[in-house]
Amino acid sequence: MIRKLIMAGVCSAGLLALHAAPGAEDGFIAGITDLPLIPGLHVVNEATVVFDKPSGRLVRAIAKGDRTEEAFWRFYEETLPQLGWRTVKRGKFVRDKESLHIDVEKNKSQLIVHFAIAPGK
Repeated sequence: MIRKLIMAGVCSAGLLALHAAPGAEDGFIAGITDLPLIPGLHVVNEATVVFDKPSGRLVRAIAKGDRTEEAFWRFYEETLPQLGWRTVKRGKFVRDKESLHIDVEKNKSQLIVHFAIAPGK
C-alpha cells in the first residue's frame, strides 16, 4: 500500500513538472495558469520557480520584452481583477490567501518584470 502511494506521488510530481515546463505560448506564465503574460513580453524560463507547499505556492518569474511601462500597467490593472486579484496599490495584489508583487524596471529598450506570488497578504 505504501509503495502504491509513493508511486502515485512520484507520477503526480512528474506530471506537475511536465505541466510547468512549457513556455508562455498559451498567454500565461509557464506553470502559472492564472497569471497572464502581456503580449510582447517573454518569460526567462531559467529564472522561473514554482513551488507548492501546504501553506500555499511560491512563484518567482521574470519576463522581458518591448512594451511601455504604461501599457504594461494598464494590461495588468484591467486583467488581474477579472481573475480575482484585488489591487492594494500599484504592483501589489491580493487574492484569497495569496499576494502578488510585480516590480517593473526599464533597461535600455526592454521592460524587465519580476513577478512573485507568496502565501499571505
